[in-house]
Amino acid sequence: MSALADVFATVRLALDGTGFEAQATALADKSGKNVGDKLSANLSAAWKTAGTGMLLGAGMQAFNDAEQIVTNLIGGSAEAYRTNQASLALLTQALENNVKGWDGDTTAVEDNIQKNIQYGFTVAEQRDSMGKLVGVTKDVSLAMQVETAAMDLARLKHIDLATATTAMVMAMGGNMRGLKAIGVTLKAGATQAEVLAAVLKIAGGQMETFANTDAGKMAAAQERVNEDMVKLGGAISTVTTAALPPLVEGLTAIVD
Repeated sequence: MSALADVFATVRLALDGTGFEAQATALADKSGKNVGDKLSANLSAAWKTAGTGMLLGAGMQAFNDAEQIVTNLIGGSAEAYRTNQASLALLTQALENNVKGWDGDTTAVEDNIQKNIQYGFTVAEQRDSMGKLVGVTKDVSLAMQVETAAMDLARLKHIDLATATTAMVMAMGGNMRGLKAIGVTLKAGATQAEVLAAVLKIAGGQMETFANTDAGKMAAAQERVNEDMVKLGGAISTVTTAALPPLVEGLTAIVD
């Protein structure tokens, strides 16, 4: 069995029982074409080149290139999963530290994060934003409202979400310098409700407007692809975690 076939078999096994079983089947049975179509034009082109080359009897190099791309895909998905896992752990800890009586359920927060992908914000940057905002609001619902304002502000001022979030955190704590630095002036001593209302009045609707542009659609599509990579990486991680202990025991027995 070739290394590429091994990769296909691993992916099929890893994704069995998840919502991506159909993708795993397509990956194995169609030599990766579906994953290429979904994840990148380059990958798709590589598979088409490989298929044509093999049919013509002169596709070995193209086949090897496609095999390398799939191997890189597996590695990239594992890294995406690890990064995702870390960002979720940090947000969970922030919620536990700052929200009194929090029951440990991140469903509402994660659902909101997934919804906001359509506006071109990554899961990682949204989690980072929420983690900071619950530190000052001490309330999940209010933090999500403030994050929405921060997203609108980020699009209006052409800054990243982290910068907009920092300005909002400062303002919600009574310090208006962060907002002033990006051109939003509020009176000293403004309450949290006044800060939120003022920013939404200035910037409300900006993230939705951005989402309807080509740039916004591209940003959202890229993050959806990353989310698929995370799911693939998680499935592969599960298989790897299960396989490693007996492998280590076997090697130890041989060495001993």
